[in-house]
Amino acid sequence: MFKNVSPEFFAFLKDLRFTGDVWAMTEGTVAFANEPLLRVTAPIIEAQLVETALLSIINHQTMIASKAARIVAAARGRPVIEFGTPTRPRFEAGILGARASYIGGCSGTSNVEAGKRFGIPIFGTLAHSFVMSFDREEDAFRAFLKVFPTRPRFWSTPTTRWPQ
Repeated sequence: MFKNVSPEFFAFLKDLRFTGDVWAMTEGTVAFANEPLLRVTAPIIEAQLVETALLSIINHQTMIASKAARIVAAARGRPVIEFGTPTRPRFEAGILGARASYIGGCSGTSNVEAGKRFGIPIFGTLAHSFVMSFDREEDAFRAFLKVFPTRPRFWSTPTTRWPQ
């Protein structure tokens, strides 16, 4: 694929440093259609090299924050917790997606690393595989309660049944 690209070009890339400017809308600012979120001013080769990564990062996190904001609005004051890490293609995307959800209004995340890095409140459940490792579901819940005996505040909805 690169057989016609000169060795000098690769040497040029090896020593290339970004010299441009990046402007971005302040994080958390409401943005509207056709409004720029980010602007890169740089020599064309430098701008093109950062373009895909920047678009990917901004698109993914903006999409998640926007969706979180809609879900939080639909919840009408009830807390919404983000549990999306297992659905993300990479671990880092899970961490940044949890952060974007928090920016979008979620009350917390199940992603412990995101909680640690960004100060997001952490919430969770016990894994299905944990429950399945017991012969009886009740035994799994009792084992969980030995380690986490305090009833989490967000698990107090009328539809939630907490084991006695």
